[in-house]
Amino acid sequence: MARLGSARLGFIVIIAAEFASASRALYPGGDRFAGLASIVLSPFSAIRACVALSRGLMALDHPVAVASAMCSDETFLVVARRFYFDADRKDERGDIEIFLRSIGRLDDVLQPPRPETVEMRSFCPRCHSQYLKSNGDCVDCQDVAVQPLSARPT
Repeated sequence: MARLGSARLGFIVIIAAEFASASRALYPGGDRFAGLASIVLSPFSAIRACVALSRGLMALDHPVAVASAMCSDETFLVVARRFYFDADRKDERGDIEIFLRSIGRLDDVLQPPRPETVEMRSFCPRCHSQYLKSNGDCVDCQDVAVQPLSARPT
């Protein structure tokens, strides 16, 4: 039993030292005491030390930029489409468009989906749902007009 306690203590010391070192490198001048105390006192916090360290790293970045770096291709396109078509202001959409163009993904975001069947006539540019109707709004997305499957959304 004493060996188990010694091993646990050894692991906590190693994790705490690594956490302090990484915290110092990632957040110079930041408060490390609360995170370090949490790791020493709770094994569950020690297990999630990486999460505690990375939580603030991308807080100031735009979600589309984070998604381009962190998500699968399919998930990135879903996120990028939703932010692009949900942009309230023209300058906000313009900023997203500039970013997507800079990483060569604007065409992928605006690309219509492949028709699920030959009967499909239109699609929602935001969520890519497909419809038999030629015009109207997407059932899932509020106030998003469907586009012909052969057309590129605007």
